[in-house]
Amino acid sequence: MGRLMRGLPWLLPLGTVGCFWSSPGEQSGELGNGVFTWVCTSGADQACTDNVSPDDFPDAIAVGSTFQLTYRSNGGLGYTPQAGSRHLQESFPGGSFTAIEPGWASVIVYKDRAILDFIHLDLRTVDRFEMPIAGTSSSVEVGETTQVQASPICGDALCAGSLPYAWSIDDPSVLALQPSDEPDNRVTIRGISAGTARLSVTSDDLDGAVTITVTGTPP
Repeated sequence: MGRLMRGLPWLLPLGTVGCFWSSPGEQSGELGNGVFTWVCTSGADQACTDNVSPDDFPDAIAVGSTFQLTYRSNGGLGYTPQAGSRHLQESFPGGSFTAIEPGWASVIVYKDRAILDFIHLDLRTVDRFEMPIAGTSSSVEVGETTQVQASPICGDALCAGSLPYAWSIDDPSVLALQPSDEPDNRVTIRGISAGTARLSVTSDDLDGAVTITVTGTPP
């Protein structure tokens, strides 16, 4: 109740609190009148796998990221969620938001100008990026291609939401970025010649990097 009162001190229940079973990617509203659903709008969203529905409703959302929510009442009617605090900025289409500062943010659903339901979201600043290399331990062979993914970490949690990413390599004679249709948080790299190169990713004001060793000789 303390968290609720900090976010929306004037809220009162509309009436009897309902009961609604949540599916993956869904979270029941705090008045129990329906469910909020996390919508996967980008493969760069860590809550989503290949741009499909998430397994769970996210525990934390990255500041600076964009995301979308829908709401369905217990009666099966859809409503557009709206920002209920300064921590969120609304955007198009309806139910889309940008997390602009850390803290607990409220999202509200109205029916006939009365509050039907609401939810609180934990918005967190990204502390670092984890950058695992698919199937390897920070090394690739000359001529080999592999993927690297940047995962935003907020404290002890993987943060959801779509962030902008920019990738670079300090020595393109050793390692090269390859064109791909992957989301922005993933990049395909190719070993060019033996040596080491630093692969970096930037998202807003945060940088991450990993040193990759290329082994072998050109064919």
